[in-house]
Amino acid sequence: MVGNDPDGRTDADEVSPGVEGDDIPSRMIKVEANLLRLPLFALHTRGLGTLDGIECRGKTNRDGVAREYTFSSTRNTATLYPGPLARAVHMAFLEIVSDGGLPLENPVTWTWRDLCRRLGITYSGRTVGQLKAAIHATQGLMIRSQYALYSKSEGKLIHTLDRSVALYEDVSFACDSRSASGAVETNRVWLSRWYLDNLNSFYTAPLDYGLWRHLDGLSTIASRLYEFLLLSFYGDAPFLRINYKNLAQFLPVRIERYVSNAKKQIGPALEHLRETGVVEKVVWSEGKDKAPQLHFFRGRRLTSARTPVRAAVEFREELSGVIEVAEFKNQRPPEWGLVEEFYRAWTDGEPPRPSAKELQQARELVQLHGVTKAKTVVQLATKRMRVEWPQAKTFSALLKFVGEASKDADREQRKAEGQRREQTRKAKAKAEQEHRDAEWLRFEATWTPVWDSLPETGRDAIRRAILKQSPYLAKSPRILKNLCLEELAKRSGVETDS
Repeated sequence: MVGNDPDGRTDADEVSPGVEGDDIPSRMIKVEANLLRLPLFALHTRGLGTLDGIECRGKTNRDGVAREYTFSSTRNTATLYPGPLARAVHMAFLEIVSDGGLPLENPVTWTWRDLCRRLGITYSGRTVGQLKAAIHATQGLMIRSQYALYSKSEGKLIHTLDRSVALYEDVSFACDSRSASGAVETNRVWLSRWYLDNLNSFYTAPLDYGLWRHLDGLSTIASRLYEFLLLSFYGDAPFLRINYKNLAQFLPVRIERYVSNAKKQIGPALEHLRETGVVEKVVWSEGKDKAPQLHFFRGRRLTSARTPVRAAVEFREELSGVIEVAEFKNQRPPEWGLVEEFYRAWTDGEPPRPSAKELQQARELVQLHGVTKAKTVVQLATKRMRVEWPQAKTFSALLKFVGEASKDADREQRKAEGQRREQTRKAKAKAEQEHRDAEWLRFEATWTPVWDSLPETGRDAIRRAILKQSPYLAKSPRILKNLCLEELAKRSGVETDS
């Protein structure tokens, strides 16, 4: 299906109008505008172990004053950077706090079973552990803003300089014991004052939590695009035009160099938006300098406000500029990676942060065996432990199997070296044979015409001389012919390899 973009151009790379998604339960909540606009959470679990933070730079215009802004969020050293689970939990907290009506108040209270239900995941002790880690990761975020965040209650941009702000001021988890009344205590999280004030000051946009959850279950890119478009379309604009490079930074995802790869990257998410009615259609086009560009057309599920939140107006102006979003990562020492690889192989999900004791044990393995062999030893020891001690849980327990695993590694290394030597020998023999074959072809091409030019008496004399020494060659005319050529070359004073 070919559609027209706002400038009258046509493009066959279009996501067609959507008609599905009406059976998704609708649950409208208010979400804070700053974090609809700025990327805060990581969208993928891969690489969280080395991700230290995200920084966003761009330009904004408020009250006629143009400013360059910087927004950065860095993790606490005791936790990983918050990823998809932490993001989903935060959205669930916004649904929970909305249940209490206005004004929204601290603390947000919940039980683990209720939170799992809102997230659509199975309740278990292991799940609770993962949820606690995700919440602590968000609590530990240090957010710095130089004219990036806006405080509605104070009526000014937040400029933190050397200090930082947070998303959660405090978190309290329920104890396993029951209170005096016999009721299980609830968990509590206190939203930061600037964030809660913005929610109560309606510095927000309406988000359909049921739709968001549905999209997030399909693709984190799709749910993040929904947030992005929610603010972009919170006005009367019928379409949004944005360069792919800028869009990718707001998501944030890796910027693909080629258009074909860009379409593979976000194409499925765009289709999810079309199917659920977030967009009517999306058109791929070319902007300035042939840069790939997308045109989003408002879908029936995107609310239009007569008086949109001020952030929406400024955000649309901001999109026409250039922003830069960068992830900064640390370099883990080899022993850190050794412990992480063990936990990835031993358990599902993101590995826990290595303890000082585990790092010391892994460091000793590296010093004893070297990095490469240490990795092999850990892999083989993990296989042994899975069979002989499946109840074990820690890296320290692995040390019981390291000795035998080291012997296994040595045997595998000797076997591999033997195979490499045999492969080298065969490759060398093959190369030598190919060289001899090539040399013979050149020799044959040179002397066959000479042989053919000899009178029959000359050729017959050479044949008889060879057959006199090796009569059995009379039954092998091809070999006889080759020897005749060599004999001819010798009689002509040319040395041969035979």
